[in-house]
Order: sequence, then C-alpha cells, then structure tokens
Amino acid sequence: MASKGDINKTDIQPELPQRWISVPFKEGLSKTGAFTKLKSSAYLEEGIYPVVDQGEKFISGFVNDEDLIYKGDLPVVIFGDHTRVLKYIDFEFAAGADGTKILKPINGVDDKFFYYYLRVLNIPSFGYSRHFKVFESLDLPIPSLPEQQRIVAKLDALFGHLDVLREKLDRIPVLLKNFRKQVLTQAVTGELTKDKLDKYEWIELGYFVENSFYGPRFSKEAYTLDGIPTVRTTDMTDKGGLIITNETPRVKVEEKKLESFRVKNGDLLVTRTGSIGKMAIYTGNEPVIPSAYLIRFRFSDKVLTRFVFYCLTSPYGQKVMGLSSTAITQPNLNAEKIKSIKIPLISLELQKTILYKIDELFLFADKIESQYQSLKAKIDQLPQAILAKAFRGELVGQEVKEYVREIGEVMIAAEGVKTYEKN
Repeated sequence: MASKGDINKTDIQPELPQRWISVPFKEGLSKTGAFTKLKSSAYLEEGIYPVVDQGEKFISGFVNDEDLIYKGDLPVVIFGDHTRVLKYIDFEFAAGADGTKILKPINGVDDKFFYYYLRVLNIPSFGYSRHFKVFESLDLPIPSLPEQQRIVAKLDALFGHLDVLREKLDRIPVLLKNFRKQVLTQAVTGELTKDKLDKYEWIELGYFVENSFYGPRFSKEAYTLDGIPTVRTTDMTDKGGLIITNETPRVKVEEKKLESFRVKNGDLLVTRTGSIGKMAIYTGNEPVIPSAYLIRFRFSDKVLTRFVFYCLTSPYGQKVMGLSSTAITQPNLNAEKIKSIKIPLISLELQKTILYKIDELFLFADKIESQYQSLKAKIDQLPQAILAKAFRGELVGQEVKEYVREIGEVMIAAEGVKTYEKN
C-alpha cells in the first residue's frame, strides 16, 4: 500500500502526445449539480431510481423519492474516494453515502473521453484513506473534440468486442464442468467402454473395504513441529482427488498407535463434516494421520481406489450420498452410509480400461481449461493496454483481433465437449 508522499505523476498518468494541450486536472472539472448523499440504510432492494455509490456493484440499491435524485447535467463519472471505483452514469440516479465523488469535465471535453482517461490512470492505493487528492498532481489532456470523439468511438468498439469475447469465454467453465460430469456418468453406466455395467452385479462398497477409520482427536499439547503430518480437507486438491501435505499440522503419536492411525498409499479419505463429501486419494509413502473430521477407507485388492473415487464423485454417487445440487437437506455422512453405496462388481481389467478412458477425456478437458485460463488472463489485462495506447495516441485494434482467433479455436474445442455430452 502506497503513502501519499509517494505520489509521482509520471507513474500515474500516461505520457501524453505532445500535440495535445492539457490543463491541471482540477481546472478541467465543471461544477456538478446538487444531490443528497444517502446512507446505505436508506437503500431499497427495488424501486424507481437506482442508487450509485463507490462500491464495486454498479447499482447498490434503489429509492422512490424523486427529490433524492441527482440534479445536474448527465452524463457524469462517479469516483470512489475510498475505493477508486469508476462508473460512467448517463441515467437518472441517487448518489450513495460518503466517498461518492461526482465528476464532470468542462465544455470542450467529451464526457466519455474523460471517463476513459480516468480509467487509464494508475492511482495507487492508500487503503481506506481518501484518494481524490491525487488529482491535484495530475493533468487532463484536451485534444481536439473530433479526435476525442474518434478515440471514444474506437474504444467503445474495442471494448464491445471484448465484452463479446468475455461472454464466449465465460461459457467454457460451465461446458467443462458438465462434460466431466457426463464422463463420470458414462463411466458408471459403462458407456465409456461400450460395456453396459448394469449387466453386472452391483454390490455394496463395504464388500471391498478392508477397514475404515475415523480420524482421531488430539489435545493441543500433542501438536509439535516434528510430529506426524495430519491431513485436512484443505490439503485435498479439487482435481484428481490428490492430497498435498506440505504445511499441515503435526502431532506426536505413540509408535504402537501409528500403524492403526496412519493413512497408507491408496487409501481414500472422505470428509464427514464441514465440506461434506469432499474426498481424495493418498498417494504418498510418508506416514500421515487423518484429521478428526475425515473417514479413512482402505480397500481390498478386488477394487482400484481410483475406480471407487470416480464412482463416488460421479453424479450417481453424489446423489446416493445426498450431495447433489438437488439435495434438500444437509447429509449426515458416516462410514456405514458410504459402505452401503453400491458399485458394479467388475474385473480389475475393466476398471483399468474405464480409468484410462476417464484420464484420456479429462486430459482433453484440462488442455481446454489451460487455454481458457491463459486467454482469460490476457483478456483481463487487455483493457488497460488498450487505454494506455489510446492516450499515447497509438490506438490500434490488432490486439483484439489476435485474441478473436485464439478464442475461436478454444471455443471450437469447447463446443466439441458440448457435442460429446449429447452422444
């Protein structure tokens, strides 16, 4: 966090073209209309006139009293004195409470140009202190009005393209989530291998369980820096059901108890309280102990732990455990309930074939997701890069064109995922 003594104009505003004239920022502001600063307690959830304040939400609430709305020319720009949030407002509104600054430029400065210029400024954070004082050190560029309007038109068009690209990108996580669910559904039914599993005997999971164990509770005195690591739900990764125990609490355990407590390679851990139903497979050799809210399952050699894991995390398994999105009540998970869940009694070879197909398809989805994450990061950074070029007088649209092609390729792959869902 910066201090107000660190203000350096060249770090905050871009280097402006020499052909542009500029004035001290505050000399470029015109007087704004009257308004009533509303406290958040006065906001309504629904109403006639929207309330705009310095918060992240564009509209923070509503009022019905016409006397409370801003009385002045529109559009204006809202600047959050505490938050640095910017909003372009071209509709009737009521102003929020303390920290909501209403700004309007002098004649000769296009309102949208003014707004875009504020967006390009790199205003440092002073925490919840006030930030408007920073503008005393800055300039307001005033190129010719036709040039301002050309810049605004170009930026409007480019940001419109970016909005379309974001909408397309935002569809990908949902497609991938549904795809992975469908893969697991087909794994449980046998459609992945074209070998219908309903022709096999379905047997309770307890048939495969060698033993189950509830994580023990320890006193505060038992925790030590050089003890045995304890596994927590937060050590379970969301992807692949793996466990990472880099910085977990450690406890002292008597040697004779360690063997019965410890988690071994291939054991399945299931959370029974808190993040109920979250599960993972331990693949290490270092002795670790499950936390008190975990259940440890150890299986016989008649079943592969990963096959059990995918059966339980499939839509079928989640529904049986009461963890699906349609579940009405909070489930009560315990070892006996999990042992009662039925899975198909199939050969190890068929289990391996199913796991191979799951890995193959999930790898395909992971590749698309990686492309999505990379593109999203680039798209999120693009607005500031575009604005910076605009106010250096170098604005071009090539950046967006490059990402249109990349997003198109990822969307084709993602639509392939959607097509797979239907097959």
